Amino acid sequence: MKAIITIRKDKKNKFGLCPIVVQLNEGKTVLRIPLGESVEPHFFIPEYQIVSQDCQRHKVLNELINKAKKKIKETNFHFYELTSDPEKGYLLKPDEYCQVYKQIYSSDSPENELDALKGKYTITLEETVAYKRPHYVRFEKRVPFDKYAEVNNLVEKYLAGIRDEFVQRIIDLPDYDESDDDFKRFMDAWDSYYRFCKMEKKQSTYSRIPNNRKILVDFCKKYNKPLTFEAMTEDFGREFKYYLANEHVNIYNKEKGVSNGTVHNIQKSICAFLNWAFKKGLNTSLEFKKWDTRKPKSDQHYLREDELNQLVNPKVSITPAEEKAKDLFLFAAYTGMRHSDVIRFNKALINDGIIKYTSEKTGKKCVVKLLSVAKQILEKYNYELPIKVSDCNGKIKSVLRKIGVNQEVSRTLQKGKANIHTIKPLSDFITFHSARRSFINLMISKEVQVAHLSTMVGNDVPSLMVYYKADTTQIDRVMSTLDL
Repeated sequence: MKAIITIRKDKKNKFGLCPIVVQLNEGKTVLRIPLGESVEPHFFIPEYQIVSQDCQRHKVLNELINKAKKKIKETNFHFYELTSDPEKGYLLKPDEYCQVYKQIYSSDSPENELDALKGKYTITLEETVAYKRPHYVRFEKRVPFDKYAEVNNLVEKYLAGIRDEFVQRIIDLPDYDESDDDFKRFMDAWDSYYRFCKMEKKQSTYSRIPNNRKILVDFCKKYNKPLTFEAMTEDFGREFKYYLANEHVNIYNKEKGVSNGTVHNIQKSICAFLNWAFKKGLNTSLEFKKWDTRKPKSDQHYLREDELNQLVNPKVSITPAEEKAKDLFLFAAYTGMRHSDVIRFNKALINDGIIKYTSEKTGKKCVVKLLSVAKQILEKYNYELPIKVSDCNGKIKSVLRKIGVNQEVSRTLQKGKANIHTIKPLSDFITFHSARRSFINLMISKEVQVAHLSTMVGNDVPSLMVYYKADTTQIDRVMSTLDL
């Protein structure tokens, strides 16, 4: 049973004053006893349960609070006489604690009230013993290996009746409550952010926001955590990351846990919202900046020059739809364009054999020479690319299988601290975006300077290094020039 002095921010009046109350907590049961006075919330110091001296009425209010504290001590003395005691035969159930405590606290004669309550709650010794007999159940919980000792220590403390500060801080947090004003403020801000993104951001960005909100709500419901700006602490971010990596169900394979790349994308999106809310004055906490949102290293594949040549002149029969998908892929592989830029391409972007365009994703200016393969593809379609190809990725994989680009390669996917190795044919790992990687690696293999390549594709140098992946042919060419 816990009794404290606090204020009710959810009952703020038109003058901005919050009522001062005695708050009773037992489990999920909360009961409040008003003290008949109100104060501006910024003057109340919850750590010491007093009113700051900056408030003009601090003497009157603190005198009232001190009287309430003395009464709480007196009530505690009488209240614990009603706890379970086999010798006296008194028993209170946990769901009765707050109401009974309020009766004693509010009574002008606590002793007389206590006698009446003893008569009401007196039970036989047999009933007391039966009620107090502990029921043991099997308890199992999977925890990270490096957290086992800490978790085991906390559980032992709890069973011994010792309250740990970390556990107490979590217990004192409000539960997930959709009727809470702070929850509504968080959700209203989220809706505003979504509308902002639909106006200012790309479709690929704002389309993820509703799903990320659902994931966040599911996490808070499952672990009974408050969904408010104040709750977005470093601990919240760490637990949310663990949930994504181990408990969240992957919608594609229906397995628990998603890759580190997906974890990064979800957390990064939510942090973007929290940062936007901070700039708007809706969020006053910067704790979310302590979240671990480092981007994991990716293991991506691309096509080498000889494999691209096979794709340019396939010596097998392919369908018209596969032909179009192949040509779109090759155009991207010899220009470095993203899919979002390829589908927006038109002849007006070409001037003296140079393609100048603004990247749809980054908004950066890109300048790249129209190479012969890309030019042949444009002339083939009279400079109007066949952008309406359904399942383009699937058709590209199919063509690669037919021409024999199916050597087995390994791909490593990080999931938590584990590295999951997958061995499949190269064609299974190739997507439309692999064309851009192929272009960057092809240009580097041709000894194009990185500064020039940065202008061609609209990426800064560090980003280019994420795309670059030297193969054995390039390593052999570089090493062969050494005389050691």
